[in-house]
Amino acid sequence: ARGPALRAAAAIGLATVAMVLSMPLMHLHGAPHPLLGAAMHALEARLSQVLPALYAAPPRALELALLALAAGTIGIGRAIFAQGWSALGHRSPDMNTLVALGSAAAFGSSLAATVFPGPLTRAGIPPGAYYETASFVIARVLLGRAREARAKTRRTRAVAALAALEPDT
Repeated sequence: ARGPALRAAAAIGLATVAMVLSMPLMHLHGAPHPLLGAAMHALEARLSQVLPALYAAPPRALELALLALAAGTIGIGRAIFAQGWSALGHRSPDMNTLVALGSAAAFGSSLAATVFPGPLTRAGIPPGAYYETASFVIARVLLGRAREARAKTRRTRAVAALAALEPDT
């Protein structure tokens, strides 16, 4: 159960850093929903005081850092992708397929926005990066797997302890 917990902790750490680094970019592009905008404004006020250099960083540098963080999270969650693509190949898609497709879409569209912002802007598509979304989806699934592994370990120990209570005669 230690391996899944370490993978989940690493993915959550990378995803959290990605979320913090993405805040200045969200500020530049604006929030797509008024409620999200209000929450972002409240968080940004405090974050910009605590980390003023973050808001002074060039957007391109933030995007490249986010790309690296998301790639790291995808690497940690590579089993999700392997299982998802395998299930899709067997015409039996499952939750791993859904997570792999969603994360790949968020990562791929972000990569396109990072590498080709000009053509997207000319086509009227705002070049938004959603690397933190891909990272958090993977991190959340890994956290669920870690919790499941921990529950299985506890259950196995409880059954073994119960079996040990059997009388000798």
